[in-house]
Amino acid sequence: MDRVYFLLGQMTHLRYFVPLVEECSRKNIDCYFLIYFSFKYNCPGRHDKYLNKICKANKVKKIHLDDFAEQGQTIICIEPKSISQLKLYQENDVYVLTSQFDYMHNYDYYESYVKNVIFPSKWFIEKCTSFMGDKRISETKWTHEKITSPKNVFLGSPKYDVTLDKKSIIHKYNLTEKSKVLFFFPAVSQQDNMWVTKNPRGLSFGEINDIYKMLKSLDFEILVKSRLKHLIPQECNADRIFYDESWFPHTSAELIEVCDLAIMVDSTSIVECVLQKTPFINIGLINEKIRINAKNMTHELMNYDFCENYDYTPKTNELKDKIKYLTNNNFDDQFDDVHKNYLFEVGSSSKKIIDFIETQNNND
Repeated sequence: MDRVYFLLGQMTHLRYFVPLVEECSRKNIDCYFLIYFSFKYNCPGRHDKYLNKICKANKVKKIHLDDFAEQGQTIICIEPKSISQLKLYQENDVYVLTSQFDYMHNYDYYESYVKNVIFPSKWFIEKCTSFMGDKRISETKWTHEKITSPKNVFLGSPKYDVTLDKKSIIHKYNLTEKSKVLFFFPAVSQQDNMWVTKNPRGLSFGEINDIYKMLKSLDFEILVKSRLKHLIPQECNADRIFYDESWFPHTSAELIEVCDLAIMVDSTSIVECVLQKTPFINIGLINEKIRINAKNMTHELMNYDFCENYDYTPKTNELKDKIKYLTNNNFDDQFDDVHKNYLFEVGSSSKKIIDFIETQNNND
């Protein structure tokens, strides 16, 4: 294998691709980004200077997807959904990396056309056994055959093959030396019945500010992370607000690394916190009758002391006591146990993935 192509339509996918590119470089494998425009906030076309910098640093060449006419090549992508790219999948060896729990809904879009679907661990696909026949799961209809398909392989996730240094991150973002809490701002829901509270962001602005006030009373520096498609209103200002300042290493991963605790509302960031060994509190407000929430997917990960899950807005005193407990104890042994039993050991996924693909190519 002398070259690998990466299908890039979202800048957030760089956190998966760059570690793989670095592994390819160690093996003298040429890398190319197949660029297409998604027209989202993270579209490559909106971040051309940043992408060019990444390409130059890693010796990656860019090709627009419309200009790609190769066949029999190796292509790595993140959960493709566009059937307009069907010819690309049929004429090349395409490997899919799953992203968080998106595969739960997306699997049927690509499984028939690609060579392999790469999951972080068996736990991720085995979770879908309980969703067979579940009307809350749309688009993909889960069956035993899909769950046990030989196309599913388990090689970790390159997203976590990145070295993060706390001192460097604090300097990069000009943060204080205070203890820090990262608040993942709840995403907007367009459907009122998605949220038990009927508030458009899961928590009301008043509830969010009550949490901020309590954190400030404990002398935490409050960092809030959102995405440009979910702008944070002035009513919910904290010490610092972040969007996607850095695509690689990604801002979310950097902030998780420097914070003592993360607070979220039904977010799959739970997995990121566990893999980065950061305690967290999840406030579950999505109506389970309508949609699968983070608790449905990750309840095994939350049966440990390093986290707390609430199905309602917690009382201030109760939340304060839990925050004190989570930020004053070491849970490394429990995190290691979860990595071993459910997830994977971080740091070597990129090598496993490229080695696997090379082996597949040699066997063809």
